[in-house]
Amino acid sequence: MTEATALRELKRGSETSLIWFIDAYTPYVTAIIHGIIGEHMDMADVEEVASDVFYSLWENARKVYSVKG
Repeated sequence: MTEATALRELKRGSETSLIWFIDAYTPYVTAIIHGIIGEHMDMADVEEVASDVFYSLWENARKVYSVKG
């Protein structure tokens, strides 16, 4: 699945697409979170914040737009 397809399907409520985003972006999301607050939280808390990020993506999928170019 491409990112564009996953985004289009996510906007339609596809849980499969959400899983695709989680699989594709968890390393990046956790690295950013760890870089910002990792020294003050253990890894379980970093993973919880990452889960919150993906939950927010799910809840706001219709507001997400893609940049064409």
